[in-house]
Amino acid sequence: MKVMKKFWLISLLPLTACQYQEVENAGENAFPALGIQAVIKDVNATRTVTYEGKTDFSESDQIGLFLPERETPYRWTYRSDGNWEPEVPLSWPDKTTVLQFAAFYPYREAVSASRIPLPDLTLQPGTWEGLGRFDFLTARTTCSYATSHQGKIPFTGESSFKHLYSLLVIRFIEAQDRKEGEETVLKALSVEGEGMLAPQEYNLEKQLMQPLETASENPQADRWSVSWEAEQGKIEGDGYTVPLLVNPSAQSRSLEVRVSYVFAGTPYTADLRTPEVRFESRKRYKYTVKIQKDHLFLEGSSIADWEEGMDLGEIVINARKTENKFY
Repeated sequence: MKVMKKFWLISLLPLTACQYQEVENAGENAFPALGIQAVIKDVNATRTVTYEGKTDFSESDQIGLFLPERETPYRWTYRSDGNWEPEVPLSWPDKTTVLQFAAFYPYREAVSASRIPLPDLTLQPGTWEGLGRFDFLTARTTCSYATSHQGKIPFTGESSFKHLYSLLVIRFIEAQDRKEGEETVLKALSVEGEGMLAPQEYNLEKQLMQPLETASENPQADRWSVSWEAEQGKIEGDGYTVPLLVNPSAQSRSLEVRVSYVFAGTPYTADLRTPEVRFESRKRYKYTVKIQKDHLFLEGSSIADWEEGMDLGEIVINARKTENKFY
């Protein structure tokens, strides 16, 4: 299933408006047509269906392109033939002027390049299917018409869209020595950490995240929770995985995790604290938590590059019993 997505593109160099032209009625002497080529560099496909590293876009997806001295963007729409169509045909200022472009996803109305409100991470559903609605990506590239892709601004390769957030993945597994009929069903999960889920805004020009002024007014801003009905949270086979986007951190942070579950018909609730680690953009932090009756174990952990899936090693918590509080 393909998910609708929108981008905004912003030219950052101080150009005059006359350098770009609307060419609805232009003749043979018009400058080359301006186009867009955009790719999300993401093997996890949080937003789109990905085939062999290539991302498919859905028909009618829209991109907004800002030009100097124009407060509103030009709207671009993705068509079934694989091309982006602008609301008004545009042209490059010439064939040699080098321009710098930046872009972000998802689309926001009434924003400036210096203040883009980011999604509310506390509203995430904790599923792979729902992750794409909260992800945030940015891209930058520099080119002229001569170095573009046949007139298209190339947000591809190293200039592809990249994740701003860190990806936290918590995988719950059962003990292998459990008796027949002893099943584990998750009922509720909460994750809390200083600044890890607080509302942020992004400065695209400075490539900087900063907390919203209202973040300190909401004591629940750093806490995320989810609950499951009936057998929805039943742990089977390879386990039950919960993905969660968190803010990158300048300093090492730990997370408070509270899990409520039913084991063999008996309810339990346990708290555990993850080791301190600095969460970086475009990295995936995976924790494997084994539930063994009334005990939790951090069975394994790792850090990987989100975009390429490259394993960067273990967090130093492998195979140790957690400090649990049961209620």
